[in-house]
Amino acid sequence: MNFIVSKYLRGRLASRTGSHVPSVAERNFFISSLRAAGDCATADGCVHATQVRHVNTRKNLTRHLGEKLYAIVLLAQMQLASEWAELLTFREESHASQSNHWHAMPSIFNSDMSKPSFLFVTSLILVPWGLILPSRGQDAASQIHAEIGRLSQSLKDAPIADSEFASVAAMAADSLRAASESANASRLYLSLEQLGLGVDLFRGAQAGADKDEVVKGGLTAFESKWGKANLVLTELDQKAQSRDWKNPPAAIRALSETAQGRSLPLLAGGRGFATATAPKDGLLYIGQSQGEAEFARFCASLNLLNRNAPLPLRSMLPELVAIQQKTKAAFQPPRSVELHPRFIALNSTLKLARELDARKFYAGSLYQYLEAVRHYAMLDVPQIDPAREKALPDIIAAEQRKLGAATRDFSIAQLFVERAASQVTHANGSAPSPDEWRSAQVIVDQVLPAYFAAEKASPALASPSARSVTITLVRWPYT
Repeated sequence: MNFIVSKYLRGRLASRTGSHVPSVAERNFFISSLRAAGDCATADGCVHATQVRHVNTRKNLTRHLGEKLYAIVLLAQMQLASEWAELLTFREESHASQSNHWHAMPSIFNSDMSKPSFLFVTSLILVPWGLILPSRGQDAASQIHAEIGRLSQSLKDAPIADSEFASVAAMAADSLRAASESANASRLYLSLEQLGLGVDLFRGAQAGADKDEVVKGGLTAFESKWGKANLVLTELDQKAQSRDWKNPPAAIRALSETAQGRSLPLLAGGRGFATATAPKDGLLYIGQSQGEAEFARFCASLNLLNRNAPLPLRSMLPELVAIQQKTKAAFQPPRSVELHPRFIALNSTLKLARELDARKFYAGSLYQYLEAVRHYAMLDVPQIDPAREKALPDIIAAEQRKLGAATRDFSIAQLFVERAASQVTHANGSAPSPDEWRSAQVIVDQVLPAYFAAEKASPALASPSARSVTITLVRWPYT
């Protein structure tokens, strides 16, 4: 399994460089969901994690219900708020201009939906006191900071000791640390991109480590977990398809669409692993699919509207077909052997971009097309010379100022420029690696021109030849 995890993550990472404690019985009642959430062991912990700021609410509840029942209600709220929001008519779309929707909620997917008394108590108690209303007035940067902090604290409070997944959790912590550094440097879009990777890895590690039930019950137990996750994720995917975005920056939409596009294929990949190797080997993918859906919804909840002229979105299919053809032509020995990991990252990016484009997730397909441009350019770009290294930080800073002063929505371009800036100037003062210098140069010299070219009219799609051969390669998603 360690080989499977490391092989998957290499491909995945290459594509994106003082309270009352509930009784034992009460805690056991929620143990499966707490394993997924990992950050809500006390009543006050729940209050903090959900960012319930109304102290009087707690006083009123404890006076009427008692401290222990209050703790149970909060735990129930943490796990079911996202699902009950729709049933209780707190529609996501009705709060588009408000912040902090349900993003502070831990993963909802391990909730035991088979306990009628649990649902009954939750539905009766949560509504009268308004515990699932989102907080108001928090800006997007604060939301991102809070989510990074919440997940980082979760990793500290409930460390993953399982030998197979401790390294995955460590990578999640590294991604969250990078996201925090980017947020502190006012690189909002980059911090969000890094947060997304952190959520994916964290949820994957959690799900993979929580394997006792599947190890004991085998494929039947896995199929039960997979089926429950599939029901929830399919519903979320359907809602995402018809989401009314209400004009956020295109980069926010692109990150959300990309995460949503990864979710169900990862889930399907988990079932394949469970069948081909061992049932427990599919749990990582279930967790990651849940993490991607969670992150997609978090992006949609951000309180950030685009105040510039919107980016005209369209299908990127002509550009994607063109770069796919160039990739096939480039895949020749010895490069196809020497640069095999880069070709894997490039092809997985193109695969995802085509899938997003087919769903009309055009912000996501543009984002992934530009990532494919970067990957393709990295196949050939030489090591940059010292004079260019010295000049590149100033060139990147000038691009940031130009994009920041624009009257059009250039946020997807800003995301890449923020990434370039982070690659040439490390928060800890360390020297950039050769690949970081090369990537930053590629973003300036090739990704930005590709972005502005994509703003223009769509190029004509070349007609396929009369004869064609289709070869289908079976592989796990995005590896």
